[in-house]
Amino acid sequence: MNGSMAPLVELMRSMLADLHPDRLLPAQIEVDEDALRVGDVRVPLDGCAGITVVGLGKAAVAQVRAVRRLLTENLPDRLVIPRGFAVTRPDHGVSDDEVEVLTASHPYPDDSSAAAAEALLQRAADVPRDHLLVLCLSGGGSALACIPRPPFSLADKVQANVELLRSGASITETNMIRREMSAVKNGGLLARAGADRVLTLVTSDVPDSDLAFVSSGPTLHRALDPEQIRNIARKRLSPKIAGRIERQLAGTERRRWNSDLSQSIAGKQCWVECVGNYETLLRTAHDKLQAVGFDEIVAFDEPCNEPIERGIDDHLSTLAQVCAEGGQFALLSGGELPVRVVGAGNGGRNTEFVARMAKALFVDRLGAIPAELRNRIRVLAVGTDGSDGPTDAAGGHLSAADVRRGEELGLSLEEAIHSNDTLTYLDRVGCAIRTGATDTNLMDLRMIVLCPFIQPPQG
Repeated sequence: MNGSMAPLVELMRSMLADLHPDRLLPAQIEVDEDALRVGDVRVPLDGCAGITVVGLGKAAVAQVRAVRRLLTENLPDRLVIPRGFAVTRPDHGVSDDEVEVLTASHPYPDDSSAAAAEALLQRAADVPRDHLLVLCLSGGGSALACIPRPPFSLADKVQANVELLRSGASITETNMIRREMSAVKNGGLLARAGADRVLTLVTSDVPDSDLAFVSSGPTLHRALDPEQIRNIARKRLSPKIAGRIERQLAGTERRRWNSDLSQSIAGKQCWVECVGNYETLLRTAHDKLQAVGFDEIVAFDEPCNEPIERGIDDHLSTLAQVCAEGGQFALLSGGELPVRVVGAGNGGRNTEFVARMAKALFVDRLGAIPAELRNRIRVLAVGTDGSDGPTDAAGGHLSAADVRRGEELGLSLEEAIHSNDTLTYLDRVGCAIRTGATDTNLMDLRMIVLCPFIQPPQG
């Protein structure tokens, strides 16, 4: 890593630490023997014999542990709190006395995802009616727990997932198709739950305000519009998979499935509350940056949810406005900027953003920012869960000096972008960021800063 950038990268790591469930959840969950309170939600515990905590997603293990500890420390012994259960990615937690951990494939589902989904559904079904079931939900669950509903096969779901991720589909489009094809998503888990009361605590990694898009909503049922599903399938999927989805839209199996699902969830008491989202991410980043002396901190009002090409243009236009105001600034954004994969290289959304943004700022559009500021600009982007798509990195960072160093090494930034090999490029210039699993997942975080840690060259 470029030594001059170490403080900024460490600042980013400190932001992620503040988003850990051990810090985030106790501040939001109030527990007493009469009720659980989370935000505006009050879940009564009268007549409740116990509370079972399960988790799904990249942050599931840490979330289940944090919630169980709050419960065991604050509730009377008469309430049974059994060992928790969590489905997550490999290397995102291990089983212990507090929680049993089952790992599955991500971002592409496979047989392990089907086995994990079956285990999660069975665990939910085994919860007694007089218990409260608490689901800790974070991003990644769509691939981690994957069972098709009739008439689809697991192979159909796997192929659709691969095509969606490589097509540049937005997370909203992707999860609409996932919900349409799934037996566990779109309320499928709620339908199987043995408990009459279900509380879902959502850490949101999606730009949409509808929490049903987080891990495709296993406890949130929504009527899906057939025309919308048809349009997404035609736009994003191969004719074979799109045709299979279209043919079943007016079929009896779909109607029967949705009718049975509605009947199964009728009468259940279900509460859903967000415990972390884009606002949480921005507030944490803002406080950290302000504490180290950034004068101007500007953030996008809403998380991004557009193709990366449009996202780059939006960042450039906003950056031009910030530069004009002067001062030590930071531009923040979150959400997703989907990339259409055409090459066979190694990279993800965040390494792609860093490379494309650096190319725009330091190569293609030199007039976008004043020349005297260019050598102090740094572009940084990470997945807050510690993973950037199918790679082992969280993301990366680049400055004008790094791009020049890449040229000296004979590296082509343009070729790296064209072949979707941006992580390889960042590794070669020493600018990849690897955090390992962070135990949180609040979408991608992007920062473009006029950085006090980079000094312009002398002479």
